[in-house]
Amino acid sequence: MTLLILPDSDNTRSVELSRLELDNAQVKLHPSGRPWIIGDWSAEDLVEAELTDARICLFGPTTTSKEQLKRMFRSVTSTADIDTLARRIDGSVLLASSIGGTLRVQGPVSTASKFFFLTEGKTAVVSDRAHVLSQLSTGEINEANLALALLSPYGAPWPLSEETLWKGVVSVPGGYALTIQANGSRSIDRWWHPPGPEFSLEQGAARVAHAIETAVSARTEGSQRPVCADFSGGMDSTTLAFFAADQAASLVTVHNEPLGDANDDTSWAERCALELPNATHVKIARGSGPHLYSNLNVDGVDLDGPSPFARARDTYDYLAQITARAGAKYHLGGVGADELFQPTVLTIVALAQTDLKKTLPHVRRFRHRYRWNLRETRTIFSKIPRFHRWLASSSDMLESPRTWSSAPDIDWEVGPRMPPWATSQAVEEVRQRIINAASAQPEPLSPLPVDHSIIRLMQVNGTAMRFNNKIAARHGVWLEAPFADDRVIEAALSVRLEARLADGRPKAVLERATRGRVPYVFDRTTKGDYSAEIYDGLKQGRPALDELCDDLALGKAGLVSALTLRRIITGLHPDVRPLTPLDSTIGLELWLRAAKKSRSDSLSAAPRQQNSALTQKIKQIWEARL
Repeated sequence: MTLLILPDSDNTRSVELSRLELDNAQVKLHPSGRPWIIGDWSAEDLVEAELTDARICLFGPTTTSKEQLKRMFRSVTSTADIDTLARRIDGSVLLASSIGGTLRVQGPVSTASKFFFLTEGKTAVVSDRAHVLSQLSTGEINEANLALALLSPYGAPWPLSEETLWKGVVSVPGGYALTIQANGSRSIDRWWHPPGPEFSLEQGAARVAHAIETAVSARTEGSQRPVCADFSGGMDSTTLAFFAADQAASLVTVHNEPLGDANDDTSWAERCALELPNATHVKIARGSGPHLYSNLNVDGVDLDGPSPFARARDTYDYLAQITARAGAKYHLGGVGADELFQPTVLTIVALAQTDLKKTLPHVRRFRHRYRWNLRETRTIFSKIPRFHRWLASSSDMLESPRTWSSAPDIDWEVGPRMPPWATSQAVEEVRQRIINAASAQPEPLSPLPVDHSIIRLMQVNGTAMRFNNKIAARHGVWLEAPFADDRVIEAALSVRLEARLADGRPKAVLERATRGRVPYVFDRTTKGDYSAEIYDGLKQGRPALDELCDDLALGKAGLVSALTLRRIITGLHPDVRPLTPLDSTIGLELWLRAAKKSRSDSLSAAPRQQNSALTQKIKQIWEARL
């Protein structure tokens, strides 16, 4: 799906649409009759409502029907009222509204889908694809942001995480809305705020159960097609599979047998499968699927930006093929549940600030589990600095070795690090960008560091799903993460801190929410380890990785030392942690090569015909208004 959205203004006549390869696009109009939304969506991906001088469209999976949307929309008198309406929409949707000449667009908090905008001439143009907007402009790479994309393990910290790699293209952050008036003025305003942790375990679990059920319904309701779901044997994917079994016309589970003998995921998946006798269970036999690092060329690289998990491109393509062969549109994955429901040290830190008595038993348990000494334990009761101060301090840690000890980490986010192969130029560029960002004193995603961290990681997951779906879309399917839906995130964050830690269980809230519906798996005391997959992928992919270093685009840009990168790739590693930064570097290298190739091809190609189908369609719309 590709969307291009225009404000309700005569200035949009100057937008040169013939540059875009959207000749078969559909077009929706503003109430004024001007072109509004241009794109290639399918009917089942769209829910819309129309009043005399207002329009609203939802793109993506939701249980909200056309009739329900129209009833809600009747109470909307301005784009400001969309805040209330959006909080009643479930699923994961892109929302676009046109009310009285004002355009407003927004996406889910997780950024599993999102909007970007570009100022082109006298108007701003919006799209869910950054690269589409770059085609309307110079198509130049924003080289000032390249070094930021080297940061690991989760990219640049908030708010630098919203920077794009195309000049002039601006991201609309998750939880924010872009509003454009008819006169061209625009603003980006926050519409979503995390709820306070106010509900007990029982109350919170009930809310979580309802949110998960609704999220799964958004991908199953009213469809006679089967639904696919991951079935790793872990708590998260198993939960979704059992919820989907209750709602879908039919269920196909997919289990990828791990390579490591110590990984007992398969035994748990087989045990749980016995409780789903009516489902079709697909097992990818050990080693029969694509290995990691098996696709290191630019063919099919998404030009919006670097893929967060470039090493697994073929894995997601293979999964999409299985889903397509099953006749399903959606494949459900458990992405996001760890972040929402697995308590961390930050959970205890937050509780310690409000109720020391309730904190002590959990401190003792964590101390025993991770063998903290007294000094490490005392950090639990330390005051966390304000967000902008932490952000500024992170600029001093960019080259610090990552500590892999069990010492408690009480930062707002996992501290960003530059990889050992980054040049001093790259490190200094990133350091200055972080210092500048911190000087603006940005607000965190939540006033609670634990909830900021959760939301930030949900956006990391959402970004990964967004890029993986560009791969899956080639096969006509969508890889979905129901745990990343706004309503599920809200339900999880609304649970009291002590309830998240209840009983010392790994995921107490999720376990309580699924009690009686999901068997066995919450009794697990193990967690599957996938180091074997990384070692195997590196072994098989090493020749291609080594070759990648021969003509490194990031090396030519002065950002990466090919010699140091090659040393890591060809070296021996007692564990996989030193390989963590490879993902961001490989993703950025492949994207940079693909972007340069695309720009070169575009500059050398003959001009597109001005009488394309899309150009003619838009011309007729403007003529009809005269």
